[in-house]
Amino acid sequence: MNGSKSLLKKVLKLLTTLALLATLLITGICYILYKLTLTRSARSTLARFKKRLNKSSASKKTSNSVLGEEFKTFTKTYSEWCVNASPDIWTITSFDGLKLNARYYPCEDSHNWLLGVHGYFSSYAELNPAAKNAYDKGYHTLAVNLRGHSDSEGNDITMGWYDRLDVLKWIDKIIDMDPDANIVLYGISMGAATVMMVSGETLPPNVKCIVEDCGYTSIMDEFTYQMPRMYNLPTFPMLPLIAFLCRIKMGFNLHEGSAVNQVKKSKTPILFIHGDQDDFVPFSMVHELYEAASCPKRLYVVNGATHANSYFIDKENYWPTIWRFVDQYI
Repeated sequence: MNGSKSLLKKVLKLLTTLALLATLLITGICYILYKLTLTRSARSTLARFKKRLNKSSASKKTSNSVLGEEFKTFTKTYSEWCVNASPDIWTITSFDGLKLNARYYPCEDSHNWLLGVHGYFSSYAELNPAAKNAYDKGYHTLAVNLRGHSDSEGNDITMGWYDRLDVLKWIDKIIDMDPDANIVLYGISMGAATVMMVSGETLPPNVKCIVEDCGYTSIMDEFTYQMPRMYNLPTFPMLPLIAFLCRIKMGFNLHEGSAVNQVKKSKTPILFIHGDQDDFVPFSMVHELYEAASCPKRLYVVNGATHANSYFIDKENYWPTIWRFVDQYI
């Protein structure tokens, strides 16, 4: 009898030790994942994933190298224009004390503005085509660098949630300079999710409409989709623990960062854009967003476009479609 009790105690002690070790291991993995997805160090992780994604999808693309050269030539024109434009650097201080920078491309004799927001681990340079097209349309452009990106301060990537508050400050800065400003919010990928998250806030009447290109429904939805693809790991218990770390490190719960919930509250017209071959932010997300929006809206699907390249795949129609939508409100 005593021998059985002794054996049971040993087994329980072993199980307790194993459970503790498993907990420590999972927590350690989650902390690493947090560092690799929600801090500046995620850049190398994203680059490796995109390289793997391009290899896996190469078979679906015809003349992939030719498209690559066409894309380089296409974007080079815009890059050169933006460099020659010598944009001014604007700066704001975020609610939590970070110095955030943007590039301002002026346009004479105009009260029309495009406020552009880039994607995950990109920079204002991703908005070069937007800046040039906006200038040709007679718009000023303010292309922001989000917190934790490029020359803006911050180490944490908040996937649009705190960024929405930063965009509100950029809007105020534009209005301070031009009280009669008519503002279009334009975002790509995470930037698109950001401007959608802005849409649910109380906005000044100067903000006339929003254009989002391939944004996600929520932070948790995007992480749920990407966790097995980028890291070959199950979403449970990884995501709940990452969300817990986010609450401790950043002060908000990842569940709060919902573009769907924000567009439900929006009174600002929104143009939703998405490529039907997007396998980074799933194409299905745009339909959920579009259905959730209670504001004036339009859906523009670009056939054959993957993630964040609709403007290249449908060059002839992309900006004309955007301006037709914008012209209804400005």
